[in-house]
Amino acid sequence: MAMDESIDTDLTRLDGGGGINTAFLRRDPQNGCKTVLPHEYLRVNTIFEVAKAAGLRTAWIDKHPSYEWTNGPSGTGVDDFFGPEINSVPVALPFAGCTPVPYADATRDDGWTTALANARCYDLIHVQALINQIHGYTHDRGKWVGVPALFGTNFQAVSVGQKLNTDPVTGEPGGYADVLGSPAAGLADQLDFVDQSIGRIVQELRAQNLYHTTLIIISAKHGQSSIDRTKNQNIAGDQPGALLGASEAFDISDDGSLIWLANSSLTTDVVTLLSRPQNQQLLGIQEIFAGQSLINKFNSPLLDPRTPDIILKVNTGVIFTGGSKIAEHGGFNEDDVHTALLLSLDGMQGAVVKTATTNQQVAPTIIRALGLDPTSLAAVNKEQIHVLPVFFEQTH
Repeated sequence: MAMDESIDTDLTRLDGGGGINTAFLRRDPQNGCKTVLPHEYLRVNTIFEVAKAAGLRTAWIDKHPSYEWTNGPSGTGVDDFFGPEINSVPVALPFAGCTPVPYADATRDDGWTTALANARCYDLIHVQALINQIHGYTHDRGKWVGVPALFGTNFQAVSVGQKLNTDPVTGEPGGYADVLGSPAAGLADQLDFVDQSIGRIVQELRAQNLYHTTLIIISAKHGQSSIDRTKNQNIAGDQPGALLGASEAFDISDDGSLIWLANSSLTTDVVTLLSRPQNQQLLGIQEIFAGQSLINKFNSPLLDPRTPDIILKVNTGVIFTGGSKIAEHGGFNEDDVHTALLLSLDGMQGAVVKTATTNQQVAPTIIRALGLDPTSLAAVNKEQIHVLPVFFEQTH
């Protein structure tokens, strides 16, 4: 199930060529071969659906038209969704006050992520759209609808700054300068940009007299590995499939590898193959999850086809790519799973909370902050997720 730019009508255009082309979607054999839209793939409701059901206005801004999955199974959770295609061909953006910079390698086809300045330029689309919503308009400022009760956006600048070895325009190094996570010059520029952009957003909230009643959450849905660039080891992206051959049905490999087999009955034989010392070295394998060790963490692949048959945790720094990037996400190393989380509400006392938390706890915290019941989220009940600690004790 593709949930990226590959289902755009035209991924070269910022608007995706008008959005999602249903001809590029998978079909449901249990439902008359009906095409499955991204939001229909979800098994549980979203925070936007819960807020919408309570009569609140919702909005969200992200990087692909396919992120309309935020609507949830109902398809109606987000009143104002905006998903400009990040892999489109960069174009001048007068409304965002930004023009992308040219770069030497015109053969690159990964859109706004090819240069640090272009990633910042793309993010300005999001910032301007969010400011329009703070002013009470739709993201394109086409209609006044009132300020959403639940809204937000994402930034790509830092991710690009972590991945690029060297900026093709300025020559600045990306990634981190040392093992302690000091940002190199290129990444420092991206962090400064995001900091200033958040400052703009806060300024607009103040100007609209919304700052005092707005909970701001700054988080990261994943980290990037590796912070220590001396550990970077790039392995060809097709290497897992080449090794497994016909036994493999599909894999997605970034800085970890999720492998679906042609038949789950092959799991033991494939694990034996992967366990050979030469193959562990070939793929940079640190640990193999399959059988019971996988079921301890996820649904059984024998019962749930969405669960891969095998998951590879790789050595820190291993990236499955044919390119020159120095970091990637999708694995289980410390650099992947330790991410930023900041909650800010006017009047709160500053505190560092060292209790172990997960990103899963952000959703019920948002719902409770809106004065709603976190158990309205089906996933909260299924996974027994609690709101973030300390926050509500401070705000009462």
